Amino acid sequence: MADALIAATIEVALEKTLSLANERIGNLFQFKEDLETLKGSVAMIQAVLADAEEKQTHDQAVQLWLQRLEAVVFDAENLLDELNYEALRRQLVGKVRSFILSSDINIVFRRRMASKIRDINKKLYKINKEANDFGLIRFQRASFPPSTTAKVTLNRETDSIAGHYIVGRAKDETRLVETLLSLSEKAVSVIPILGMGGLGKTTLAQSIYKNSHVHSHFEKKIWVCVSDNFDVTRLLKMILESLTRRNVEMTSRDVIVQEI
Repeated sequence: MADALIAATIEVALEKTLSLANERIGNLFQFKEDLETLKGSVAMIQAVLADAEEKQTHDQAVQLWLQRLEAVVFDAENLLDELNYEALRRQLVGKVRSFILSSDINIVFRRRMASKIRDINKKLYKINKEANDFGLIRFQRASFPPSTTAKVTLNRETDSIAGHYIVGRAKDETRLVETLLSLSEKAVSVIPILGMGGLGKTTLAQSIYKNSHVHSHFEKKIWVCVSDNFDVTRLLKMILESLTRRNVEMTSRDVIVQEI
């Protein structure tokens, strides 16, 4: 069963990787060329995935190829998750400090991320070369014109009150709660929970949010869940309104952040 599901799992991860490899982080971290290379490699892999799924049942080499691909794609997804969260953190925190984002990117961080993305690109290049060696057939992916494609915006609202029973996540929750409680009050901190869709990241975050130690430690708590496309100023206004229980008329993002 695991072998039958691996290609579908990879397909989901590939789509997530493409959505995360956006122009914003390419420009912000000066990775635009590397991201274009990554997206090109991912598109080539997507084209052979259907053939690989069929051949893996009787070709162990292709089965092992899929396993290597899965590991690399998840590394790429986690890296891009980290870059996107860092971009958002700097967008929010940077407004308070009134500096230009592009000039404040830590050189050590940028070099470390650049090294990782280039290493991933090398691995993807090798995987694509192996696909050619295996004779995997490339299929044209179906596409639809914008006029016939329905655009669905999922604004997921999650109940911060409803209870959940989490199996096998106790250690993860304990570790994250300890990290939250030990953070300095003088610094704005973000703790990312990374992983592919369906692993229970939101459920874990909700459980931490409702944790009794967290509840007693923090005077104010806000649960925020956003879609891929959202307006930062509107989001900040909603947070402030939730904190103060009053309508917020101000429109300046800097003023709203100061109020929060």
